[in-house]
Amino acid sequence: MEIVRAIGNKRGEGNALGNLGNAYRNLGKIEQSIGCYEQHLALAREIGDRNGEGITLGNLGLAFNAQGDVRRAITCYELALQIVRDIGNRHSEVYILGSLGNAHTALGEIDQALPYLERSVEIAHEVGNRHSEAMARWNLGWAYQQQGDLARAVELMQANVDFKRAIGHPEAEQRATELDQLRQRLRQSQ
Repeated sequence: MEIVRAIGNKRGEGNALGNLGNAYRNLGKIEQSIGCYEQHLALAREIGDRNGEGITLGNLGLAFNAQGDVRRAITCYELALQIVRDIGNRHSEVYILGSLGNAHTALGEIDQALPYLERSVEIAHEVGNRHSEAMARWNLGWAYQQQGDLARAVELMQANVDFKRAIGHPEAEQRATELDQLRQRLRQSQ
């Protein structure tokens, strides 16, 4: 970051701030991550970097969500969604739709969550991003699980487990265990 600042590369500075914010968020240092994201957002707006603005608003939403401020996260996600749609960034749209859906699911607002999550699955499939599609199917399954439609949840979540196993993802067996527990609940409810 010091180098890009020294040469006056504001886009590079913003990217460095965004990466630093992600690192802080991954370490659980949410206040520091928010500070980095807010600086990146200001720079992106200053230089007219709409893509950077959209992505940073999404990251800021993730940080607020991690902090427990889900309503504020939703506000950030909604702003980010508008921007990524305006500029045609469909890959980011998948993630932001998923974040919006997950936030509404966490608040128990399943009817609001489902359209976001369903659209996330559709776009991920359309753009051919199998990893994002698998993740989106898990998120949609979680919403159906919260709604009580365990059969639909199992079907969607299985696609995630199958994909993770196919690529040798280390999270595959953890997800499979969660899915087995959900199947057990489904059998007990029938």
